Amino acid sequence: MLIKDLSRLVCGRTNYHGSTHVCPYCLHCFREAHSLENHIPDCKIHSPQRICYPPPGEQVEFKNTIRTHKVPFALYCDFESYLQPVADGGNVVNEHVPSGFCCLRVSQYPEYETPPVVYSGPEVMDAFFRHLHAEKKEICSILGVQMPMKRLTADQQSLFDSSTACTECGVSYSDKNKKVRHHVTGDFVAPLCRNCNLQVKPRQASISKKSFCEA
Repeated sequence: MLIKDLSRLVCGRTNYHGSTHVCPYCLHCFREAHSLENHIPDCKIHSPQRICYPPPGEQVEFKNTIRTHKVPFALYCDFESYLQPVADGGNVVNEHVPSGFCCLRVSQYPEYETPPVVYSGPEVMDAFFRHLHAEKKEICSILGVQMPMKRLTADQQSLFDSSTACTECGVSYSDKNKKVRHHVTGDFVAPLCRNCNLQVKPRQASISKKSFCEA
């Protein structure tokens, strides 16, 4: 079907009752023409995205077992900034300059949670990444402790002996993917196959300014 006016097609998305300027790539509505002109150069470089489902009847193997588990630690960060005028910036009038940040560490282990860290001063981003690296070092030291597994109780041993398939992926054990005892901080959790057991191990992620900015 030929669409001659995108504004009429998607005008119900906004509370504005007049004609709008619509991006042909993402269908976002703009009230002013110059806003659309500024938006299009950045939007058109991205390829279209859509959700693709497997054909009916096709079985899809799920392999990212680690994605089904909560992360042991998480950092929640928030920045404050002010607008600074840009001289000869073309269409850019102001830029956001960070003036401070707040970082909160939460964990599934309450004893390792810390109060919010608040910083306000010069070189905010440098201070932020120094704090991130300090957090990474401390968290990795906590997760890197190898605790020997405690002796299984009678019920735990019975559960392990009776298990014929991995409790995570549901695949039967084999000589190549043997049954193992999954444990955390020394406590037995469940019988898993070797592949899933390796996936659920805590990850020690790296932090860099480049990866943070790209994210």
